[in-house]
Amino acid sequence: MGVNATEPRDVLSRIAAQKTVTIEDVLVMRRRIWPDGRITKPEAEILFYLHSVVEDSCAEWDDFFVEILTACLVDEAHPEGYVSEADTTWLESHIALDGKLPGAIELELLISILERAVHVPHRLEILALVTIRNAVLGGYKALVSNQDLQKGTIDDPEAALLRRVLYSTSGARSDAISFDEAKLIYDLDRHSDQEQVCLTWTTVFVTVMSGYLLDQSGYRAPERARLKKIDTWLNRPSTGVTGFSSAVSVKKPKVMRSGRQVTDIKTAFSEFSPLKAAYAAPAANDYGGGQSRFSPEGQWLVDELCRTEPLTPNERALLVFLRIGKYDVHPALMQVIRRSK
Repeated sequence: MGVNATEPRDVLSRIAAQKTVTIEDVLVMRRRIWPDGRITKPEAEILFYLHSVVEDSCAEWDDFFVEILTACLVDEAHPEGYVSEADTTWLESHIALDGKLPGAIELELLISILERAVHVPHRLEILALVTIRNAVLGGYKALVSNQDLQKGTIDDPEAALLRRVLYSTSGARSDAISFDEAKLIYDLDRHSDQEQVCLTWTTVFVTVMSGYLLDQSGYRAPERARLKKIDTWLNRPSTGVTGFSSAVSVKKPKVMRSGRQVTDIKTAFSEFSPLKAAYAAPAANDYGGGQSRFSPEGQWLVDELCRTEPLTPNERALLVFLRIGKYDVHPALMQVIRRSK
């Protein structure tokens, strides 16, 4: 029906005047204004305007706002699912202030687009990751809708947001982790609280950084859909990363699984794990006689992990994972892995 009908237009005018949107208002918009979920750019401009002036809203409005604007950017794109540079610039002009997202609704809209689209310009993905990083390190609770957020601490909600961005189908490299992604995740870990390490965050860090390292080493990285399945396994209470994070700091870790003790972390983390088959090892001659083919994009991470300063708990977890998998990584890094036993 669009916004030309008198009653719907009156509803939108009243929302703008009173700066309040109710559940009833959202129902009118769903049933009378945009019943098919299709919305034009001029109509989307109206929603952005309402969002900027509304001071008292409801959860239904947030959901509607994210849903219909995602449809506008993704479903109305040509070709469908491919967000253009022009549309990206248009979106940024409405959701970003001085290159930063001001709130949780804008972040949710951005992540929703990343998840629904086939392809988006890489800068949108980086904008989402930078927003989450800034929220964690700055303690900006409203930015990630987590009132329990402690400055510098990555908990389940923040780790879940990072996972959604990193595993989105529209990422710049849907088959691997990009250099920009790896740098952001690594820097976030280095600057976050090392006294309180969330198991979900350890899972994300180990999966992302091992995928990046192995890809740089010449391994074929798994597709993101495969990483999602691995991530699900890692977060099961009786398997995966439970007990893993607390065990990586000791020389011969013992872990518990399903109420019984197993011999060592290798048994817990590889015997029943899909990680063992996650990466396809190349033939021996693919490495050019065992010589490293690391690019500068991979060398920076090797240099970081080989530093003399203490490693973070998640860095130690990464080394344990690489040792367990017996992957053929950079020679300098292999020495560090051997020393971590």
